Amino acid sequence: MLFIPFLLVPGLTTLLFRELILVIAGIVVISLIVAISLTPC
Repeated sequence: MLFIPFLLVPGLTTLLFRELILVIAGIVVISLIVAISLTPC
């Protein structure tokens, strides 16, 4: 994942963007699951 390294870096930027990064990562995972489940086999 692209956003995981940002969670591991300490600092002000991490504090500001942690929730945003988690939301974006969650949306990506959910959309990936939906795309896989809706794709006809």
